[in-house]
Formats: sequence, C-alpha cells, structure tokens
Amino acid sequence: MTGFGPDELPAGEPATGRILVVDDDERNRLLLRELLELEDHEVAEAANGPGAIERISTHAVDLVLLDVSMPGMDGFEVTRRLRADPATASLPILLVTALTSGSRGSPPGRTTTW
Repeated sequence: MTGFGPDELPAGEPATGRILVVDDDERNRLLLRELLELEDHEVAEAANGPGAIERISTHAVDLVLLDVSMPGMDGFEVTRRLRADPATASLPILLVTALTSGSRGSPPGRTTTW
C-alpha cells in the first residue's frame, strides 16, 4: 500500500496493495486473484496454512484473504500464529469461506453467504 493513511490519499488516486490469497481450492484463488488484479492490486497465493506463513515471513503483504476451512492448518490456526508473532500481529486478515450445500454447517440445498 502507499504510505498514506485512509484520509490522506491524494484525490483520485486509488489505494492498491499487496494481497496474499490463501485457499486450498485453486478455483477460489484464481477468482480472487482476477478480481483483485482488476483493481491493480499485487496478488500472491498460498494453497495452505504453512505456505501462507512461509510467504508472509519472506515477502511483505498488506492484507491476507484467508480461507477458514483448509486441511491441516485451518484459517483460525494461521490467524493465531500470525497474531502471536510481533512482526505480523497487526497484519490485516480477512477470513473467507465458501459454504455450499453439503458443506459442514450448511443446510442441504442451501448456500450460505457471509
């Protein structure tokens, strides 16, 4: 992101940043990448929790879009680990989920959107 606070952006200049998309589903990563790149954000990807932590430790990011439900290390555990590290404790994280019918916690025949 630029070095400006939200109220200090020059008029007409869009806020862009380096965003890490973390999801075990490649289709979800591709969809988010395409949407974010349309808005001129730099996008990196990780397919799992350990990959996200590794990527963040070696490359600066401004925001993490993190899938909640991943095999192995889920999004909640990734968040706990990032919050426990002073270097990443204040990193903005948005937890993302895509529940459809048949997913845990979703009634049959119904899609849940947050």
